[in-house]
Amino acid sequence: MGPRNIAGLWDILQSNGFDVPIDVRELKPDGSFRLDAEQKPGGVTGSGDGHVDGDLVNFTITWTNGSTGSYNGAFDTQGVIRGSTFDIKHPGAFAGWHSSRGF
Repeated sequence: MGPRNIAGLWDILQSNGFDVPIDVRELKPDGSFRLDAEQKPGGVTGSGDGHVDGDLVNFTITWTNGSTGSYNGAFDTQGVIRGSTFDIKHPGAFAGWHSSRGF
């Protein structure tokens, strides 16, 4: 059985008020993927890559404003991804997050 398929359009809903629509490209058989993202509010765009390994998901997004977000999460019993994120350049800037839908 391959990794859980998180490909497609969905949102990262952050506890700090940011709504981050992302487009996860094709999920490869090894669980790796690429993504494009946009921060709302703000209109900052970014791209990144990540990996699904069992119930764990991790990815980074490099933003056009110079920050890089690290996102780590796990699937809950409904398939929603829940986790935390921080800015790699400013590790004190962190927030909780969850996916806008289950997988």
